[in-house]
Amino acid sequence: MHFYTPKSIQCILTRKPATWYKNLLLKRFVSGLLLSKIERCIKISVILNSG
Repeated sequence: MHFYTPKSIQCILTRKPATWYKNLLLKRFVSGLLLSKIERCIKISVILNSG
């Protein structure tokens, strides 16, 4: 179990593919949040317009 020390985890996280993967996840997360907010705004505007 000595492989799972914080230092080795840090080394794994600082590697290029890991940072690229983290950036990808972050972008996906942010874009997902933006999409959900935009969808909510559209739904609200549609409800207001139809009402």
